[in-house]
Amino acid sequence: MGRMNFSVQIMVFVSFTVFKTHELNGSTFLKNSDILPVVGENITLVCAFTNPSRYRELSWLHVDNNNQLIASNKGEGTEPTQEKGISDASKYSLMSDSSSGNLTISYLGVDDSGRYRCLVATYADAFQSLFELKVLSPATPSSVLIIDNRSVYTDGESVTLTIRQTHNLTCTVQGSRPPPELEWHNPGEVAIGIGDQYNTVEGDYYYSRRVICITPSRQDDGKSLQCIVSHRVLDRNLVSTVHVEVQVPPTDLFITTSNEITISKAGTRSVTVSEDTVTSFICTSVGSRPTAVITWSVGLDGDPGRTTSTTGTNQNDTSLRDTESLLLLNPNRSHHHQFLRCVATAGMNKRHTEMMVMVKGPSDPPILDGTQNLQDGVLSNVTCTSNYGYPEPTFQWYIGAKNVTTNSTTQTSLNTYRFDARSVLKLTPTKDDHGKHIVCQVSQANVKSRRVNDVLFVLYPPVIVYYSIRRVFDMQNSVDAILTCRSDSRPTASITWSLNGTEPNNSTLHQIQQRHLMHC
Repeated sequence: MGRMNFSVQIMVFVSFTVFKTHELNGSTFLKNSDILPVVGENITLVCAFTNPSRYRELSWLHVDNNNQLIASNKGEGTEPTQEKGISDASKYSLMSDSSSGNLTISYLGVDDSGRYRCLVATYADAFQSLFELKVLSPATPSSVLIIDNRSVYTDGESVTLTIRQTHNLTCTVQGSRPPPELEWHNPGEVAIGIGDQYNTVEGDYYYSRRVICITPSRQDDGKSLQCIVSHRVLDRNLVSTVHVEVQVPPTDLFITTSNEITISKAGTRSVTVSEDTVTSFICTSVGSRPTAVITWSVGLDGDPGRTTSTTGTNQNDTSLRDTESLLLLNPNRSHHHQFLRCVATAGMNKRHTEMMVMVKGPSDPPILDGTQNLQDGVLSNVTCTSNYGYPEPTFQWYIGAKNVTTNSTTQTSLNTYRFDARSVLKLTPTKDDHGKHIVCQVSQANVKSRRVNDVLFVLYPPVIVYYSIRRVFDMQNSVDAILTCRSDSRPTASITWSLNGTEPNNSTLHQIQQRHLMHC
């Protein structure tokens, strides 16, 4: 089995002892600390010191082996020096320079465990530092798993992918020493890219991973991929297999209806329907795997009407399915200027299409105002209000049978994409108009018109229309004078009398009677 190279270096500092209180300081640590010291592997111990000196003497000792001198070196200058004083050249090697001395131990064994001391001396100073090495026995990988960002797949399970969408799968092995070798096998020649293996240390074990990226085609459905794990302590390789299930989103999705569909300059598709008039829409999903499930919504209404669905085999590819859904929409005001949306869900893939719904409907019942307390000959305004209609309404005015629309003005404004409208009729009534019917009629294209009517009530000031004096003789030959005064007004006027500047009261001399005459 070939050895695997690692490039990450982590420094683990341990305590050291300084003999003199000068500037020479140092530490020992394991080079490439992401490599575990496993039986049969090679490691390098680093002895680093400051400040560097042109002259130095460096030694490595195995403390727990009777302070055996493993390697020593004397050097001058800053250039690296060759190994000198090696106790076992087949086991150890030493490379040193003016600031470090690296001891490499080959083919680790259990006997190599223990404490290692690095001694450094210069003309002016000296220091020593200890490093404790624990050599680990090889460990068999505990499990092999294939994972992605959605799930963990055990041997023989299926991974669901979408056609032409790149997806990553990772083969993961944990709990081994030294790292295993991971290989991906692709017997069905699925379109994949294989990344390098990477290993991390967690505690006293390796965690090894190798990623592939898959960009499946329609023909890859049902094929298999295998992660094969080999390790020097395994009698036979570990194998985990996943089967590829390739889903295909709808290749096309569209809405049709018997009503005319218009397209705005911005590309928005819209259809006009009538309030409370059932309209049918069909949404067709073409070529999906698995069979698409279609849902409908209008704005916030997730249940806009009764639906039925049918499915069949796609004519161009018998492995794909077509789906058709019929919606019977009963439009109401809340649907106006909202998007009718069709969503096709095929497995984990969705596709949607939409068109705007414009709902024709009558305005609110019109309201008349200003028909009461009109004054004879005084210009007045009568208003007719009709809100929340679509399309924009128009107004017609009638007094009796006479069309007086030309004397009116209309104002409209949008309210949540429907029209609020108000018409003002300028009217100079006469007392002869009193009691006549005034009618406001609201009309909208292709919508039944609405109307409201009222009776005009016209006020006019009192006028004296009759005055008379009549003498009456009684049985006692006395003469009574009867004075009559008649007025016309609306509302009814009150008549008062004056005699020599004083209002007379009912007495034996004066009797006042007041009667109200009804006007037709």
